[in-house]
Amino acid sequence: MQQQLVALIAGLELARATGAGPAVLAGLREQARQTLADLRELAAGIHPSALSQGGLVEAVEERCSRLPVRTTVTSPPSLRARRFADQVEGAMYFTVSEAVANALKHAAAATIEVRLEQDGGRLRATVADDGKGFDPGAPARRGLATLADRLDALGGSLTVDSEPGKGTRVNAWVPVDG
Repeated sequence: MQQQLVALIAGLELARATGAGPAVLAGLREQARQTLADLRELAAGIHPSALSQGGLVEAVEERCSRLPVRTTVTSPPSLRARRFADQVEGAMYFTVSEAVANALKHAAAATIEVRLEQDGGRLRATVADDGKGFDPGAPARRGLATLADRLDALGGSLTVDSEPGKGTRVNAWVPVDG
């Protein structure tokens, strides 16, 4: 949810700075309505509706379609039809959402690339941005540490590759059947 609000605020700031027209403002208004609907679902203890209805790929695509920077989501066609346990889909969705939010909030990224794939008994998500990067030796970021713990509890892992001036790549995986 925090990620959606960060994206909405970034979009509003961009609209203000560029003197956006009615079409952009209408899009931001719809984004605010969707965020409110998602907040209501979350308060009721429900996964985002796109995740519950369409699965991980569709939910990530829907989440990334509202971002104020150029974002691409790629996955093999076979993954679109696959469903995984709720805790697996939820963990991967929120990992991607947090990584995207960090790219918007901290990295000043112009582009974000999200890749979802399944191989070798693992469901993988990679989020890469072309932002300013950071020193991975700096104190751990709270949001990513929480996600790493969540993935670890599922038998998975999260790594972050970054360097000042070189962007950031977040790699996450969890074990899945077949």
